[in-house]
Amino acid sequence: MTGISGLNQIYYGGQTSSSIGTLLGSLGTPTGVNAMSSVLTDYRTIQTGTYGRLLKAYYAQEMDSSKSSSSKKSKDTDSISSKLKSSLSDTRSKMESLNTSASKLSNTGEDSVFNKKEIKQEDGTTKTDYDVDAIYGAVSGFVSDYNKALSSAASSSYKSVSNGADSMTSTTDVLSNSLKKIGITAGTNGKLELDEAKFKKSDMAKVKDVFGGSTGYASNIASTASRIAGTSSNKLTSLSSKYSYGKSGSYNAVDTSSLFNSYF
Repeated sequence: MTGISGLNQIYYGGQTSSSIGTLLGSLGTPTGVNAMSSVLTDYRTIQTGTYGRLLKAYYAQEMDSSKSSSSKKSKDTDSISSKLKSSLSDTRSKMESLNTSASKLSNTGEDSVFNKKEIKQEDGTTKTDYDVDAIYGAVSGFVSDYNKALSSAASSSYKSVSNGADSMTSTTDVLSNSLKKIGITAGTNGKLELDEAKFKKSDMAKVKDVFGGSTGYASNIASTASRIAGTSSNKLTSLSSKYSYGKSGSYNAVDTSSLFNSYF
């Protein structure tokens, strides 16, 4: 019964090396000794709290690792979102500027830059004619805004915006011959180049035919620019909203206030 009394002493908290030795000595085979020694070692670590502390330490490391991974993913996502927001904001701004400059060329009536005026000649006389300098200034501003807007949209990672840039260049390609005749050409990168000397020598009536009116080049580009600006603005709004995964697996914006109110 020595083994039993030794085990009882351990179980009720009186752990001593002699009691463990007595218990182990009562076992008949080396295999039995090793097995019981392992059990008692495990029991001891549980009873003293060592096992619990080891578990806490292990899972604390696992949680720290998980938090670190989650934090990295969150930072990467935030960085991508921040870059996209900046890009979309830039595109929207440049498209709005392009829309304004294009509208100056497409305007009709009293606001048309193609309205003839009393122009003073070098000999001091005046005649009613196109204001070439005013028209050139409007076209030059348009070309500058067009190139900036195209560059911004073309470099966007948002497909709907970059497709808009393709639409702009397609419109330009259709009118490339007409534009070339008045000193405007499109480079390999799609950007416009304006030859001032050739432009000013051109027939302004032809320039008006190309740019002016509701169906002219400027009006078409203005419509595209307005559409791209709207697309950029809508995407910016969605990026500023809260998101959740829909049942189809898509990532959708969620109006949490509406969701909350629906319960009342």
